[in-house]
Amino acid sequence: MCMALGGRVAESLIFNKVTTGAQDDLKKVTKMAYAQIKQYGMNEDIGLLAFPTEEETKNFIGGKPFSRKLANVMDEQARLLVAKAYKKTEMVLCENKDKLKLMAEALLQRETLNYLDIEALIGPPPHGKKKLIEELDLGPITPEKAKPDSPKSPRPTESEAQTSK
Repeated sequence: MCMALGGRVAESLIFNKVTTGAQDDLKKVTKMAYAQIKQYGMNEDIGLLAFPTEEETKNFIGGKPFSRKLANVMDEQARLLVAKAYKKTEMVLCENKDKLKLMAEALLQRETLNYLDIEALIGPPPHGKKKLIEELDLGPITPEKAKPDSPKSPRPTESEAQTSK
């Protein structure tokens, strides 16, 4: 969540305003917060429960499978979760304001920065360089072998192969 809020918080700290791009980040973070609470059971007040998504509840008779009171608790917990992530993001960026200003100035000159640009500006990441995982070629994927006399066999039987020649 903090990573998604980084742009919004940075704009607020450096430029004292927030653009529409940061608005999209807030939508994503809000969706993450509700998913943690409603789908993944990651909230102490709600407990280990998983509720269907908005799309899944469209076909429910009688509406949502939880009360209005519980919906209000979910809303409050989502607000608290996003606020906590916002404050944490603000704290991290304030602690690194010198690096943030360098990046903000560079972004004003060149609209985007890649990994190498950022590393040149503020140095390597504190937990070591970025490691890329090489793609592993596992060869062609083949269907599971079936018995030759099975009707679902991917291979023709010997007699079928000879008659098709």
